[in-house]
Order: sequence, then C-alpha cells, then structure tokens
Amino acid sequence: MARPKGRNSVNEKSLTNEQVVVLAVARLGGDSSLIDTEDVAVQADQIAPQRFRWRKYPQYINNELVHTALRDAKRLGGLLRGSGSSGWQLTSGGMSLVHELGEKGLSGAEPRRRLDPKEKAWLARERVRLLSEDAFHKFREVGIAGVTRQEAERFFRLDDYVVGGVRQARLQRFLNLFSDDPDLGVAVVALVKIAGNSGDT
Repeated sequence: MARPKGRNSVNEKSLTNEQVVVLAVARLGGDSSLIDTEDVAVQADQIAPQRFRWRKYPQYINNELVHTALRDAKRLGGLLRGSGSSGWQLTSGGMSLVHELGEKGLSGAEPRRRLDPKEKAWLARERVRLLSEDAFHKFREVGIAGVTRQEAERFFRLDDYVVGGVRQARLQRFLNLFSDDPDLGVAVVALVKIAGNSGDT
C-alpha cells in the first residue's frame, strides 16, 4: 500500500526522477556542500514516496535507482556535479531548475538551506574579504582583462594543489552563494572563468 504523502512531498507524478533528486540535493544544502548519495535517497523518498523503492521489498529504498537519476541529472541535464564517491552539488542550472519548479508550485524544497549562525557569520566575513580582494577591484576598474589568473585564484582561495573535482566544487560553491549578490555577482561569475570552469559540465 502506498504511503500517504507527507507535508514535505510534492506532486510526484509531475516530476521526473532527475528533478526529484535535484530537489533532494537542494533541500539538503547542495548549493554550498557536497551531499552523500544515501542522504539524497532518503530525501528523494520523502519528496516522491515509493518512487525509488524496491518492487519486491517496498520497505527499502533502492539506492541504485537514486544513483541513476543523479548521474542522469549530471550527464544529461548539467543540473548536478559530483559522483557517488564524492557527493553531489547543485550547478547553476540545478539552482535555476529549483527556482523554476518553486515558481510552478512543484517544489517543497528551498533552493538554499537556512544557514545556522556560524555559517551566516562565515558568509558575512567571506563577503567582506571578497570585496577587498585585488581581483575584485581590478575587475571593477578595468574589466576582466585586468585580472590575472593568480589574482582570480586568490579571490577564490585556490592554489596549484586545488585541482580537478575539488576545484570545481569550490568554484561552484562561490557561484551558488554569491552569483546573485548585487555587488559581487558579476565579478564572481566572470572570475570563475579565469580560475577554472564553472562545474556546470
């Protein structure tokens, strides 16, 4: 017998598997953190009850179904970045999808988790730091051509040892947290292109 939909569920029949897992990642704070597949599975089951359950043993969530949806959201839609081993994070495309679904009334997920006091304090300090960086001032004064790769990396607290997926995750986090900032947004989006790719691919 199907479990009744809870307070946090949405109209599951109107969502694809990929949309469900993107919403799950969003609910869990995947705009700024990498989220474990098993956590996504539990949250996806709350959003779309029974969708990801075993047929023969419906009391169990089938993590492979969830993992397939996560991989498809990454590979086919560019909505997520990450992997089963490292965890999953929203891309800019994933953030846009969450907002779009919310506007249609299809999302019970917040596109960004509520920050606790410690996280809010960090975010405020980090914003002050970014506004004081040479890369930001040069970008404002002369444009992107005036900023060196080294300055852009310093802006994002990167060095030659932060590479690959770790670098992409760091850059994606800055995009997710600051791309809508009225002062920093344009600079963050532009400087990501110097420091590395945006993680949307």
